[in-house]
Amino acid sequence: MATANLAALEETVDMESRETDADEVLLFDGGTVDLGELPLGGSREVRVGARNGSDKPVVVVEAYSSCDCTQVTYDRKPVQPGEKVFFTVRFSAEQPGTFFKKIAVRHSASDKPVTFAVQGIVTDE
Repeated sequence: MATANLAALEETVDMESRETDADEVLLFDGGTVDLGELPLGGSREVRVGARNGSDKPVVVVEAYSSCDCTQVTYDRKPVQPGEKVFFTVRFSAEQPGTFFKKIAVRHSASDKPVTFAVQGIVTDE
């Protein structure tokens, strides 16, 4: 089931593009979060908030990254108007070099996913 959901998301979101997609419902604290430098084999976790900018409760239906090295979890309860939902993103540094990982989020108020991203540099020292 998760593979089918990811495939459907990737049909509607260009996961390779460095552009993030926003809407007026889920307002992310930032489009791209810089994780800085990480050593090869290390990992880093960041929490990204998104405020419900609508006048109705919103439910995050799913959130995916295009890479197994980037895991995302979130609270599954309804987000009331003006309140925030938080996404915890854990990046595992598996290859040296720069990285840019987009996270696609589908919510109950729209069929079109919104996105945010994490980026940084993996050093092999």
